[in-house]
Amino acid sequence: MSDSETAAAALRADPDYRVLQRLDAALIPMAAPGDTVRRAVFLDTESTGTDPIRDEAVELSMIAFDYDPARGTVQAVHEAEAFSRLRDPGRPIPAEATRVNNITDEMVAGRTIADAEVEAFLEGVGLVVAHSASFDRPMVEKTWPVFRDLNWACSIEDVGWKDRGYASNSLEYLLMKQGFFFEGHRAKIDCLAGIALLASTLPTGEPVLAELLASARKTRTLVRAVNSPFETKDLLKARGYRWDNENRVWWTLTEDLDAEQAWLSDSVYDGRLPPLPLVPIRASNRFSVRTA
Repeated sequence: MSDSETAAAALRADPDYRVLQRLDAALIPMAAPGDTVRRAVFLDTESTGTDPIRDEAVELSMIAFDYDPARGTVQAVHEAEAFSRLRDPGRPIPAEATRVNNITDEMVAGRTIADAEVEAFLEGVGLVVAHSASFDRPMVEKTWPVFRDLNWACSIEDVGWKDRGYASNSLEYLLMKQGFFFEGHRAKIDCLAGIALLASTLPTGEPVLAELLASARKTRTLVRAVNSPFETKDLLKARGYRWDNENRVWWTLTEDLDAEQAWLSDSVYDGRLPPLPLVPIRASNRFSVRTA
């Protein structure tokens, strides 16, 4: 071993130290091939701001990976064929966005990302994973329609980080807990970090990807508490409902529609549940503005 490897091994053996290693694709643990192999991509964007509807993508990156859908294990990472392109948003990039992603107007001037090249990269892909799919899916769907036809999952929403006591769900923090560090805030390295996270294991020994896939396969129902009395807002918020300011309604996703409607009837509508708009949510439309 090199001197640095010897020193790292000694520190790892000492309970008073933790060692972080720079993330590299070669360090991502790969599982043995299973009976079934499917192709997914991890996607990340950099943008002009934090509003996925009003802001625009200035960088789109995707890295494909193969996985076993039964065991939930990563089998191969295709970093060498990664898709990473810059895009001119058609307006100046705000200084605060450049401070985060280091992408300037000069870097993107005149650059485009054609539908055809995105579609070609996604051929054979059945699942898109992002670390904040509620941001990234609306951001890319409005520019490249091919993303509307794919199943999506989120490495934040589909994994119970908070329930397991993790202090943060940021990608940098979660990878640090796995023993890696990386310089984030550019889309390509964030994609590689995301795949490394999926290939890691939870404290239970279960692959992170397995939990993500199990969650993504569930059918949920979008429930809007229309015309809910103002005085019930704290009850709704405490139950996990979110406020949709544009449509002026509290909403939630539930896996148990009967129980949710019973609670609404008893706690919000004084025993007289009105007809509520209900939308089935699956991986095909979850995180999309089409369900808003």
